[in-house]
Amino acid sequence: MTPVLRAEEWLDVLDAHYLGDFLPQGGAAVKFAVCLDGGEAPAVGRRIAERAQRSGFVTAAVSAETVRIQLIEKLFGAIADQVPWSELSTKILCDFARDHHWQVPERIDSERGLVEQLDACNHLGVEQISLVLQQDCGRRILGDHSLAKDFRVAMTWLARGRLRSGLSGDAAHQQITDWLGGRVSAIRNLRNYQIYTKISRANARHLFGSLCAWIRVAGGPGLVVTIDASRLLSTVRSEIRSQNYTIAAVLDAYEVFRQFIDATDDFEGFLLAVLVPREFLDLDIRGRGVARYPALMGRVYDEVRDRHVANPYGGLIRLGSQQEAAA
Repeated sequence: MTPVLRAEEWLDVLDAHYLGDFLPQGGAAVKFAVCLDGGEAPAVGRRIAERAQRSGFVTAAVSAETVRIQLIEKLFGAIADQVPWSELSTKILCDFARDHHWQVPERIDSERGLVEQLDACNHLGVEQISLVLQQDCGRRILGDHSLAKDFRVAMTWLARGRLRSGLSGDAAHQQITDWLGGRVSAIRNLRNYQIYTKISRANARHLFGSLCAWIRVAGGPGLVVTIDASRLLSTVRSEIRSQNYTIAAVLDAYEVFRQFIDATDDFEGFLLAVLVPREFLDLDIRGRGVARYPALMGRVYDEVRDRHVANPYGGLIRLGSQQEAAA
């Protein structure tokens, strides 16, 4: 018999020791939460997101039903579509303005250009403010080599666009966010922005690291992503909108998770919570459980564990309403 945790107990630990301490200090972690009570994964994911948002994190929720999570570029695109890019650009530009000892409006109008709003407070002239902040974008964003090249180019365009117009008035914003979300059919459409490569398996992981760093540059503690991987373990084929996963696709998804675990030292303020059903614990090497992919099992499966007390800090957590459940 293996002890399990109630979801609320585990969420309290996440809140106090990860969202409130470890992640804001630059840590990163990958957690697998096994929802022993069927159908609980979406609810657990929402509760993680609620707590993370209260702590100031950017959050994203991904479901294996609608996103092919075995493709990291698709996973990145689904997360990018939930990132408040304009808000992050606004916060960074306001920090630039404060560094010049300018006054910043208490409330920023998202539908108006930032330059005119700063000029209303400082009366320096829109040309002067625009010139200084444009230079800051080039020096402090485009020149930040800790970010992936295409990412910092994209963020420079978003920031410069935010200077002159609101979200709805900037054409570059839509094209750049379409690229980030993986909706660019022809990369030649991005050549005017000095972006020459689509987001793919080759560069998506570097973009993840840059995204985490960008959120922290904007003053946020980090990024929290929840993945409902229940569909990944299902053997029932769906003929409608839901994704279907072959064994090969399951193994590819496990490899993506394994790579995230091994790359935690490359990410800052990042939490990935993978929510899986009981079938994930299946130790049949011919099934769909974690035993099917030893490279992942060796990193997350707790072969040695207390028979009476669950470890809320482990990489693999069993969540249920009962005090004990069979392993």
